[in-house]
Amino acid sequence: MIEYLAIRNFQIHRRLDLPLDSAVTTIVGTTDTGKSAIIRALCWVIQNRPTGTQFIHRGRKTCRVSIIVDGQKVTRARNKSGNGYKIDEQQYKAIGHDVPQDVRDLLRIADVSIQAQHDAPFWFNETAGEVSRQLNQIINLDIIDTTLNNLGSSLKRTRMKESLLADRVQQAKSTMDELGFVQTMNESLEALEQQAVEQQETTRRWRLLRRCLNGAARLRGEVRAAAQQKTAISHVVRIGTTWHEADTVMQELQEVISVAETAGEAATLPVPQMDNLETTYRTSADLRIAARNLQSLIVEMETAQEQATTYEQKACAAEVELKKRIGDICPLCETPLQ
Repeated sequence: MIEYLAIRNFQIHRRLDLPLDSAVTTIVGTTDTGKSAIIRALCWVIQNRPTGTQFIHRGRKTCRVSIIVDGQKVTRARNKSGNGYKIDEQQYKAIGHDVPQDVRDLLRIADVSIQAQHDAPFWFNETAGEVSRQLNQIINLDIIDTTLNNLGSSLKRTRMKESLLADRVQQAKSTMDELGFVQTMNESLEALEQQAVEQQETTRRWRLLRRCLNGAARLRGEVRAAAQQKTAISHVVRIGTTWHEADTVMQELQEVISVAETAGEAATLPVPQMDNLETTYRTSADLRIAARNLQSLIVEMETAQEQATTYEQKACAAEVELKKRIGDICPLCETPLQ
């Protein structure tokens, strides 16, 4: 219950303190003495209306209206820089037409509880629906109307969403029908990918076989070179054998010459036939040259033997490596290798 009203610098009233009766308070006075201004000041606190600063008393910068409700003081103050409420010492800021929730909870006065000077008799000129709405608001049944309105709005939005989703579903179906070829393209793409994998595997096997064939050709060349060196070595061995035989003959001739030179009686004897001896001597000289060449060939033969051994080892290792890489099956035709 409102117990007291205090007005400062509001319209015509520079200062007014008005205690209110617990039952009925009647305000009387001549015209333009501020009776309606009192009601406006009370509504100004309860409703946060009117806005602006035009109701501030002329020559003043701030106006303030206070009411005491159930022992608590509610004050609203307004100037050009601010608009605020206060409950006892607790400050609140008013924004637009909003009244702070704590102030509304303390006052508990709805708009329907206030009737202005020129308003028609309460409810007598209202429609039945409006009277019903205001009655519901007074006894807190307006939540039913609010709920029905909210439900109607939600139903309308839901139907709009349903229609929109139906249109989208229809568009999606049409798009799916138009994109039916995508499945066929996907299957073709999968087949092409499989062919690409097989092609990559074939290419890998072909490259492996090419490396193996190149290695085999290289080894074949090395084996051929080793065979040629082996033939040369065999020739050298035959020459060595001939040299050995010639050396034996040479030694025998030297022994004969030595015996002939030491024999004193040979000087008195007729000169024997020397044709065969000169031929033998020339042959011995050729054999000495051949012996020196043979010694060089023997050195070369030993070197060639070492190289032939190295080539044979490389050929064996290459053959083992080739079998490890390709096995006993040809990677191209997949038939057993001979």
